[in-house]
Amino acid sequence: MADKIDREELRRLVQEKVQAELAAGRTPETGRVKAEVSRELASRGRKAKQAEVRRHVKNEIHQALRLRRFTARIRYARISPRKMRRVNALIRDKDVNQADAILKTVPQRGAAFQKKLLQSAVANATYLAGQERTDLDVNRLHVVSTQIPPGPIMYRARPSSERHPNRIRKRFSHATVILEERDLPAPKKERGKKKSQPEPAKKPAAAATAAAVPTAPTPSPAPVEKPAEPPKEAKKTARQVQEPKKPTQRATKRQTKRGTKPEEGGGGKKNKGEKH
Repeated sequence: MADKIDREELRRLVQEKVQAELAAGRTPETGRVKAEVSRELASRGRKAKQAEVRRHVKNEIHQALRLRRFTARIRYARISPRKMRRVNALIRDKDVNQADAILKTVPQRGAAFQKKLLQSAVANATYLAGQERTDLDVNRLHVVSTQIPPGPIMYRARPSSERHPNRIRKRFSHATVILEERDLPAPKKERGKKKSQPEPAKKPAAAATAAAVPTAPTPSPAPVEKPAEPPKEAKKTARQVQEPKKPTQRATKRQTKRGTKPEEGGGGKKNKGEKH
């Protein structure tokens, strides 16, 4: 069974691996150093927790590279952790100025909490640099990590139509922002700038032959005369085309009852002066 390694021995082993990376002219990375430490522990027949190994590796790398980190925390913020994490994903791995500009335009409610936290972290960095009497460029500070652990939950009740009331959960959250001093990335114009390649020179022989051979003028096409269109006949309207209606024979109610034939001309009524 593998024996558990002591913390001090683990720290010395991690320090040796980090110094070996620097001696080889490489920037030590957390994943690579952690894998080498794990292999060394397996060869020695020792064991250690992966989280503890990773923590020691990170601390030694920061001390070797002399990276300074500045932290700010807010506790018991009256907002749910889910809403805070939605804003934190936007400013992670951004510099301070860019993160501040993003938080000013974001409409989410968690942006106000995160903006105050970011300003507090910058103020902490300025204060600690003044206490240590070291130079600090605030524009080089970057948001390395943002942690939003959940806080306590305050329960309330709301009356409902059922027998038991509805439960209301008022969630709290904590937040932590870690800043680190890094070099600013190069502007996009310099990164995307490519070396302009000289254009190949044109062949003089082809140009000379093209100039020597004259081109014949192209004849212009003769104008084509369009045939005269026949005069258009006037269109007859629907009323002119329609034939006149013939007089119809209509029988009155009296004639139909008596059995007599209707008179021509469509009139079934008699004048008052006529006698039978």
